[in-house]
Amino acid sequence: MKYYLKTLNLIFLFSFLGPVCVQAQQGFTINGQVEGLEAQTVQLDYRSPSNSTVHLTSKVDNGSFKFEGQLTQPTMVTLKADDDSFAENFLLENATLKIKGAVKDGEINIEITGSKLPLQYEKLMHNAGSAMGDLGGINKELVKAMKNNDIQKTIEYQKKRLQSIERYEHHFEEFIKTHPDNYLSLIAMQRIMRGKNYVYIHELFDGLSPKIKNTPTGQNIMKSINKRKNTAIGKMAPVFTEKSPDGEPVSLKDFRGKYVLLDFWASWCGNCRALTPHMKEIYSKYKDKNFTILAVSLDMEHQDWVNAIEEDHLPWAQMSDLKGWKNEAAQVYHISALPRSYLIDPEGKIIAQDLHYEKLENKLEEIFN
Repeated sequence: MKYYLKTLNLIFLFSFLGPVCVQAQQGFTINGQVEGLEAQTVQLDYRSPSNSTVHLTSKVDNGSFKFEGQLTQPTMVTLKADDDSFAENFLLENATLKIKGAVKDGEINIEITGSKLPLQYEKLMHNAGSAMGDLGGINKELVKAMKNNDIQKTIEYQKKRLQSIERYEHHFEEFIKTHPDNYLSLIAMQRIMRGKNYVYIHELFDGLSPKIKNTPTGQNIMKSINKRKNTAIGKMAPVFTEKSPDGEPVSLKDFRGKYVLLDFWASWCGNCRALTPHMKEIYSKYKDKNFTILAVSLDMEHQDWVNAIEEDHLPWAQMSDLKGWKNEAAQVYHISALPRSYLIDPEGKIIAQDLHYEKLENKLEEIFN
């Protein structure tokens, strides 16, 4: 069968360069013929399962080139010319592939035969991008609203941004549920893992076939999921101590007896700060009802942290160890993306995770009303 792959401009396409998974086969062969290719050599780059970078080089003879190798699992590869006339990413498996195409004005249109994976991956990502909609336009309006200190517009566009991301993630979730025996479900899992709670992501993964779950990448995903077990909903929130902007020790344990929204943020996180106006409304409404917010900053510079607190007029408790992503609390809670938050009850138990806007309001109304 024949598949057509055009130069890709899909959201987040280049952020996943690690391996997907499948059992090892005999190896791969790529026979290329690209019209207008003037480069002396073409390079194929990818990462091995041990995360080392593999560089393969082929001489170009009148537009022709060839690669041979072996993968332990399907892998995202980059095919690029030494004269920078093109660079193309696609999903490669152990198979015999033919690449035909042409280079024109720095772009390459190529046709790949011999493997279904490139088109399947493109379709998965294209549909996810369509589900997301115009996130770039929403972000521009959000930045503009924040610069103009327009609280109403900031809340409006931050809500739209979160809704856009929810649609994007929902697309992957549905793919996982309906394709339990498809290797691309592992890519979909990696796309949504950061913002999902332990119980839900564990159930999603558990729905995959044994063949998929037992692959190397499947096992790595399982290990990553299990790391979150101690901060899952229903677990006691791990306690920690860091310092306030004034250098005084602050401990999560100090807030026992209150409902606490444990908020991970940073001065450089625009999406975190875009949530601030609504969080201030929530704080004002519930601060006298046994509720508070405790913010953990992943800043590295004390002055940046303090400036953001002052600029945004944040009234709740702040703490940090100024270690950036190596922040000790962030390590304990396995924070790999911002913003992240946990709602903790007076006994110190985690009762919700990553609630924003109406979801947070509804949860607090349920608690206090």
